[in-house]
Amino acid sequence: MRIKKKEKPAKNKQQREEEVESIMGEFLALGIPIDHPGSQEFFKVCKLFGSEGISGSGAIKLFGFKRIVVYVLSAQPHVKSTVRLAYDPHV
Repeated sequence: MRIKKKEKPAKNKQQREEEVESIMGEFLALGIPIDHPGSQEFFKVCKLFGSEGISGSGAIKLFGFKRIVVYVLSAQPHVKSTVRLAYDPHV
């Protein structure tokens, strides 16, 4: 006899896109150029999360700004996705 696993609830597409829109708006307000390679990589990750629901976490270096974008994009409805800029003098 097989035991069926309970499906975990996940954020719907609208919820994910709203989170991504908010995160990207705050990121752009910091004044980091859109054409910066680190910005482009971060936006790509955010768009994948918003459209496909691919959650993940990681860190992207923003060379020339001495900052690292540290992100956690969660598809679980009770976990808020977070993004922060960490200072690193070696970047």
